[in-house]
Amino acid sequence: MKPVFQLLFLLGLLASSAGGARQTTDTTPAVIDFSLFKTGIVVTLDTPDVSGLPFVFDTGLSKHNILDARAARAMNVESSGQARYSDSSGSRGVTGVAAIDDVSIGSVDLGRQIFAVTPLPARLSQRDNGAPIAGYTGPPLMEDAVLCIDYDRQQLTRWSPRQFSGEGYQRSPMPLNHDLPTIRVTIDGVEAVLAIDTGSDSGVQLFPAFDQTHDMQSRYTDLQRGEALSGGGQRFETLAGTADEVKVGQQAIRDVPLLFIPQAFDPAWGIDGLIGYELLQRGTACLDRDREHFYWQAAG
Repeated sequence: MKPVFQLLFLLGLLASSAGGARQTTDTTPAVIDFSLFKTGIVVTLDTPDVSGLPFVFDTGLSKHNILDARAARAMNVESSGQARYSDSSGSRGVTGVAAIDDVSIGSVDLGRQIFAVTPLPARLSQRDNGAPIAGYTGPPLMEDAVLCIDYDRQQLTRWSPRQFSGEGYQRSPMPLNHDLPTIRVTIDGVEAVLAIDTGSDSGVQLFPAFDQTHDMQSRYTDLQRGEALSGGGQRFETLAGTADEVKVGQQAIRDVPLLFIPQAFDPAWGIDGLIGYELLQRGTACLDRDREHFYWQAAG
């Protein structure tokens, strides 16, 4: 089984806040082409000094952005503060923080942005074709917008909330929990609250606290042992299987890859696991992070 790549940094910033996102027009959506690195969404980020930096768009990032320490040195970007973080393995620490003015992705001007500056493990950054991944972004691109992910066309469409009608989509609540977008789904008849994480390559990942409460592993007879790699580079053991049906609202998705992973968040948060690429790519997902709405349109 291939490793699972996650980067779920929760940043408690000790630096000044960033600017708001703007796009060239409010009447038509901004369309941002992306490529895939493993299963991660890669967009290009521009600054006044450097253009075309490959960044992973990750909805599992709770705040601001991450900049690889090697890219920061190449850009002569120096840290001017500190941030606390935790990653998907539960590791915690303190990292440097830097601010960069006039950041943009496609036609979206993100203004002044804050970056946690930290080394990215080679397996999360080195690509066979193309420059290494320079960092991760997420919430800034979703600010005051509805962001739709179309894996088939490999495009992000960033709508003004006033222009997005939601016609043809099923809308579900998407409350933020510790700044992570979450939705309630049903996994083979059992309700779960999952964080939406485009940085995860599995369909549904479940934490031990939820597994123990609902005895989920006993429902599946074909679980296989494997390993995964956290954002900090730590390896951990997993169990992989397949959920017969995952319901997002009233829409049922069949045969969804299922992974049991270590507890990434405090069980008291009430987040039971993650939803990632292998489910999200079965349709078009639109996230209205500010208004806490999730829109889903199944493929076909």
